[in-house]
Amino acid sequence: NVVSISYEARDGRTIQGFVTLPPGKTSDNGPFPLVVLPHGGPVAHDTAEFDWWSGAYAEAGYAVLRPNYRGSTGSTSEHRFAGYGEYGGKMVDDVIDGAAWAIAQGIAKPGGYCIAGGSYGGYSALMVAARDSGRVKCAISVNGVTDPILRLSEYTPDSDAYNHYELMLGSGRFSDDASRAAIMPVRQAGAMSAPILIMHGREDTRVPFRQFTRMREATGNRPNFTFVEMEGEDHFLQSTYARSDVLNRTLTFLEAHHPVQ
Repeated sequence: NVVSISYEARDGRTIQGFVTLPPGKTSDNGPFPLVVLPHGGPVAHDTAEFDWWSGAYAEAGYAVLRPNYRGSTGSTSEHRFAGYGEYGGKMVDDVIDGAAWAIAQGIAKPGGYCIAGGSYGGYSALMVAARDSGRVKCAISVNGVTDPILRLSEYTPDSDAYNHYELMLGSGRFSDDASRAAIMPVRQAGAMSAPILIMHGREDTRVPFRQFTRMREATGNRPNFTFVEMEGEDHFLQSTYARSDVLNRTLTFLEAHHPVQ
């Protein structure tokens, strides 16, 4: 049961997206425990078509919000370009504002939500966990970026990929250490008080496995972090086993920290 929605971000921008409700339910049956699931890319967008990840969470009894935050494709060029320089800024705020909207609308239960995502969505989940720590009950990152400055250095300088990534980050972010730290989960881990599950494929070439080990090194032995290496898996979780593993582990994690009942 996928519903098209829109809400207003804190600066007035309209953010469109989708809420997937448990089978046979409508918003009148709410509120539901909420999982926010920002898409990867970030130059991509969610649609109303079937999505295995949000579908599984909805089947388990969660309402799932998938916001097309600024920087997403699928609407206007202006909305996409509004993401430039906001990789760890307003693009993250848009996701937080979506959760607040879902709670205010009575779709989501008050008292907090969980957030999950893959690739940039995993990065977003970690940043939201740091920036909205009072409401985030748990966070899940799968093949996520944890050190965007390191990620930039892994591209060939002046290549199309390098130049695009720098546009998304915003070159002004490199002017001082505090600005860099503000968009780096590896530097924001101390602000993440909720339970955090981080999974990463060892054969990931899109977001190299070093991003996983950097976060593990940054968090030390803090008990709220759980790290899972996925042997032989790539960035896109193309095998049935990989997707089943992600769903099984993350649903168990959600039930422990944000139960349906």
